[in-house]
Amino acid sequence: MGLSRDDLHSLGIGALFHDIGKLKIALLILNKEGPLTEVEFETVRKHPQIGYDMLANSKEIDHRSHLIVLQHHEKFGGKGYPNNLSGNDISLFARIVAIADVYDALTTARPFRQAISPYLSTKILLSNSENQFDPELLAVFLKRMSIYPPGSSVKLSNGAIAVVIRPNHGAMLRPVVKLLKSPDGKPVISGDEIDLLTQKNLFVSGPAVL
Repeated sequence: MGLSRDDLHSLGIGALFHDIGKLKIALLILNKEGPLTEVEFETVRKHPQIGYDMLANSKEIDHRSHLIVLQHHEKFGGKGYPNNLSGNDISLFARIVAIADVYDALTTARPFRQAISPYLSTKILLSNSENQFDPELLAVFLKRMSIYPPGSSVKLSNGAIAVVIRPNHGAMLRPVVKLLKSPDGKPVISGDEIDLLTQKNLFVSGPAVL
């Protein structure tokens, strides 16, 4: 995105501290396996303001980083918290961290659910793109973060199973893969790399369950 080194430093610091307010939230609430009560949810919703207040007097952390802590749960279309901001009223860095934060939450195991695959997590991000995220920033994210990141197991259109070696930037659905199983289900011991960008009749049909 052409951000300067100073910008990236402020972005990184804010990202690292974005949930610091949760230090003041009881672990029994944060790690609860069942659904939160309305009172518990309202308690959790206070963590951006709590974190912002915790860092307010820090001279080592600049205001742009503070705004990430305060605004990372605001939604691009409004109805976020704590201040119900929308659009460009939310700081650029907070809009960036909001995307990374949700993707990380989806792909990480929680006490109340298993981790969601990168493929499904990306679909969830896309389904909420208009209301929750800045669509231009989400497009940047998706160009850099493949739906099928390296190490993902995928099923090809011919029925073969493969592992993703590396993405092809700008062609999320056509990464470079290596075969694990042939279309008839037989293991492939030393498969060659296949660049799906050059294989017009072969493509990823979805994630594979091994």
